[in-house]
Amino acid sequence: MKRYKSSNMASRKSEGRKGSFFRWALISLIVFVTGGGIYLWFFTEVFSVREINMYEGTNLPVDLLSKSAEEYVGCNIFMIPLDNLKEKLMEFSDVSDIVFRRNLFHSINCYLKVRKPVAAVLCGDMREVDENGIMLSGRVTEEGVDLPLITGINDLDAESGKQELKKALEVLGLLKECGFSPARQLSEIHIENEEITLVWMDIGSVIRIGKEGFEERIRKLKSVYSVLEEQQSFPKMVDLRFNRQVVIR
Repeated sequence: MKRYKSSNMASRKSEGRKGSFFRWALISLIVFVTGGGIYLWFFTEVFSVREINMYEGTNLPVDLLSKSAEEYVGCNIFMIPLDNLKEKLMEFSDVSDIVFRRNLFHSINCYLKVRKPVAAVLCGDMREVDENGIMLSGRVTEEGVDLPLITGINDLDAESGKQELKKALEVLGLLKECGFSPARQLSEIHIENEEITLVWMDIGSVIRIGKEGFEERIRKLKSVYSVLEEQQSFPKMVDLRFNRQVVIR
């Protein structure tokens, strides 16, 4: 009986030593892996960004954007402040949004969404503008633009100029909602004394829609236009400023 107990105790001690050995081996492995990971993360260039690639659809100044992102080259690919990089790239008015993708181990792709111009604004020089009133960076010439032209605004930086531009873009949006194609049919949106006048493409008809109530007046234009189009008779001037009537001259 004593021999049995002695043998059993020896077996337990042996198992205890083995368990202790495996625990220490596991702890050592964890420490080694963790230490190695920290070393690779902070003290080597395994995860450092070597290039930031720009991808876009049309005509963005990619070289300039890439240059503005150069300060982030060398940052850890997982620690790079993408919010800060996005804010910096969004300083370019032509960029409306950015999606980032990390490519292990050394590059980041920036997919840029470009603002789409809906009109050109003539105020000193000629600039394209998007539907939200954001002026795009590039200058254009009258020959090189295939968009409705907004004229009559004296100062785009003044509050009055911003309000006039907002009105013009509101009218432009309503024309699209009513089924018109401004790029194909509308030549000009002119603002003078807060009143808006449209100049129709090709036929040269002048359409006066006044200072307010644009939604109702564009609906009237749609009704009148369909009749005139059927008759193939477009007048020189259509005045929509009066309630419950349309003046044609």
